[in-house]
Amino acid sequence: TNTKSSEVGLIATQLAQFLSSPIIIAHAQMLCAYDHYFFQSHFDWLKQVDWYSKLHGFVARKMALHCYVMHRDLVNVAQNWESMPVFKVFVDTFDKITHPPYEN
Repeated sequence: TNTKSSEVGLIATQLAQFLSSPIIIAHAQMLCAYDHYFFQSHFDWLKQVDWYSKLHGFVARKMALHCYVMHRDLVNVAQNWESMPVFKVFVDTFDKITHPPYEN
């Protein structure tokens, strides 16, 4: 057999098994929710064109305010993530993993 082919096959097989793990799926859902809640909104802010300078990206005169907004959002997610709609899929999936239904 071709060593490279068998190594690629082994990696693909292990990756497929890894990705079918419920805990990995739950963690991916959590990362997607966090990205949607936190990173995307702040990256969208960075993509705005400043009305004064007509430039994209951060503007030094707005950084103090934006640092406050980022901190506020991090505190909010740290305190409320379990009840936030954006994290519902993760919370439901993780709950099923950690509290499986009772079987007779």
